Amino acid sequence: MLKRTISIVLTFCLLFMLLLTSCAKTPEAVTPAEPEPEAPEVSEPAKDTEDEPEPDDEVVDWWEPYPEPVTITIFNAMATDAIYPDGDDIEHNIWTREYKERFNIDVVTEWVSDDYATKLNLAISSKSLADMFHVDNAQFAQLKEAGALYDITDVYEDYVSDGMRSLMESDPDVFETAKTDGRLFGTPHLHYGYMSMPNYVWLRKDWMEEGQYEPPETIEELEAIMKDFMAKHGGYGMAIDQTLRYLLYMTPCFGAYHDIWVDGDDGTIQYSSIQPEMKTALETFAQWYKDGILDSEFASKDYNAMIEDVVNGKVGAQPFLNWWGYAVGPDIIRNISDKAYFEPYALPSADGKKVMHPVPFPNSAYSVVNKDCKHPEALIKLLNFKYYIANESVALGDKTVEEVTTYTGNNLDHITRPFYFQNPLDEFNQYVEVQEGLRLGDSYKFNSPTAQLKYNCALDFLERGDPDGIGYVLQVGADRCSYAVGKSDVEEDNFIRSKLWGETPEIVLEYGSTLKDLLVEGFTKIIVGAEPIDYFETIVENWKAAGGDEATAAVNAAYK
Repeated sequence: MLKRTISIVLTFCLLFMLLLTSCAKTPEAVTPAEPEPEAPEVSEPAKDTEDEPEPDDEVVDWWEPYPEPVTITIFNAMATDAIYPDGDDIEHNIWTREYKERFNIDVVTEWVSDDYATKLNLAISSKSLADMFHVDNAQFAQLKEAGALYDITDVYEDYVSDGMRSLMESDPDVFETAKTDGRLFGTPHLHYGYMSMPNYVWLRKDWMEEGQYEPPETIEELEAIMKDFMAKHGGYGMAIDQTLRYLLYMTPCFGAYHDIWVDGDDGTIQYSSIQPEMKTALETFAQWYKDGILDSEFASKDYNAMIEDVVNGKVGAQPFLNWWGYAVGPDIIRNISDKAYFEPYALPSADGKKVMHPVPFPNSAYSVVNKDCKHPEALIKLLNFKYYIANESVALGDKTVEEVTTYTGNNLDHITRPFYFQNPLDEFNQYVEVQEGLRLGDSYKFNSPTAQLKYNCALDFLERGDPDGIGYVLQVGADRCSYAVGKSDVEEDNFIRSKLWGETPEIVLEYGSTLKDLLVEGFTKIIVGAEPIDYFETIVENWKAAGGDEATAAVNAAYK
């Protein structure tokens, strides 16, 4: 399904938009899909589908405004990264004005909170809910079970635009989690896409060129490169911190996956971090520690201390996500040289098998409607409108790039959480466009303003040496950028998806941090040599006794 979706995107090559404001800032995801023509004005108003369902053969015009003002109450989360024009705020802004002018909808904010989940839980307990709001996975399940949510199946089918439908169906596995017995109770916010999910081992470019190394395809080849770096430049081999987060990015090399749920040999669902493959990975990490590849002081270093060693030239390898260039690149260039940045490489295999990337459930929120709402179709109309602004208005010639910026620039799209989504294909689309722009130069006409911005910011480094452009180069704008390296993983679907797909059982949430801390502590003891490798079995037993068995039973009961 993923390959077919990507093929369609490449064939139509219609890439869409969500503008960013600064080349120095890590970009947010955008939103592409096939455009639909703007609907002509019609005189007959949209009907309230709760009172008078539309006939199956009647086409509803979602653009049509209500004949009388409609008030929709919402809850909202504080958007701390949004920058408002003078006079605007999270309750009164370009979005709320458009809702009124285009649809005759008054969106009234009952409350805004920077601790949204807690305040929403209080509202759920008191049964005092707004018309529309967003919920996390657990809240979604709780409200469905309580019968507090509107079944939006029919209004979705009547009012959804072609573009929004395409978006929701771009990841059917996630979209299906919004349904119960085939009925739809919310719209998932989705995610940044599979293009953003692989992890990489990043290696220092100037040192790689100096040694004329080939890309490492095996763990042994990577070890040889890191040891050579140490011999020539001092320091240690691989940057990690006390959380083990970055080191655990390397476990797929060994067929081990951290913090997802997988099929066990006995047919049950099991926690990935306590499987035998993890023991194999830890044995290698312990040897790396003995050999000086891992920093002898990593167990006391936080993220900032880890990055400081990278910026100061003490290390030549670092496991990291696709956006290393934004997080570390500018500082290392300013501190050392414009050749000292790191480049991404695919994770090497320890056993010759294909490396698969673990995917936890990627959807964090759903937009929902209170069961007592008089106009549930308003949710779909406003979601359609957001999609139109972000993805279709420029392509249709209805708005200029500058006009779209007033909606999406300065993170203003983040203030629309009850009517929010991400497009799983955006990152891939932008990569394709930037690569074409670099290949064709000024003759290439961008369809997506976000892709054009990334292209321009990449040129800031490539042509003018601006360090703030290196993140764009290393994500989308170089022959060896993270998306170029990860493209084959997306095309070949080299992912192992968690069996916990949707709501997380309450018992798993209750024990979550305790169980994870127990594993980090035990794994660290093995890595630094405080315990032998066979201590892994003790860690597993301790994990099970501390609540792991209960968590496993709950996951199996919910998903098997």
